Amino acid sequence: GWRSGGEPPVGCHVRFDGAGRLWLWAGGALYRSEDLGSRWTGPVLPSPVLDATLDEEGRLVVLVGSGGQLDFLRARVDGRAFDAVGAPLAREAGRAYRLAARGEQLAVAGEGEAAGPAHFAAGCWERLDALAGAHLVAFAGGALLAARHLASQDRGVLLSAAGAGDAPRLVLDLRVALGNTSGTRAEPGDDQRIHALSPRSGAVLVATGAGLWRLRLAHA
Repeated sequence: GWRSGGEPPVGCHVRFDGAGRLWLWAGGALYRSEDLGSRWTGPVLPSPVLDATLDEEGRLVVLVGSGGQLDFLRARVDGRAFDAVGAPLAREAGRAYRLAARGEQLAVAGEGEAAGPAHFAAGCWERLDALAGAHLVAFAGGALLAARHLASQDRGVLLSAAGAGDAPRLVLDLRVALGNTSGTRAEPGDDQRIHALSPRSGAVLVATGAGLWRLRLAHA
């Protein structure tokens, strides 16, 4: 088991699902705990786990990769088995992927990928090229949020789009937001990237190198 004070040799992610079950994934392996981490079961999947997230019902949705293919699995209510969701997607070796899920919809962003995030809805995949360059995605309200890092200007921005034909909408420009915050000023060399997105009811939490932001969403 994993004990407090013992740092894993690789980065790990921990998440409570809607049933209070604890999930941990690290180094491609997924573990489950029913007792707040006192005991762990796993690895519970044979394929390497690349990312995982919670859907709107609080169930774990997992992105696994083997060979040149990405597959998607949703945990059953008891957390002891998984069902395939969506459809397979081509995988590029060596690329990191981030996952978002809502109902039967999925979204996948490949870090460093020139194309927009892949969006699965109505039984097929499409590319949201309006959100090209995204390294993080999350569903919130009726849209897909996508975080980008504009390396040439060293700043993070958050965009949203409802579908492939939708023009992107700017939700957050971190450099502008910092400049508008009383007593806060962006300095050269500051980390202005967006590192995590966590949707809430009518809002989204945005974890950045410059702190945590809570944004109310007009379309949520």
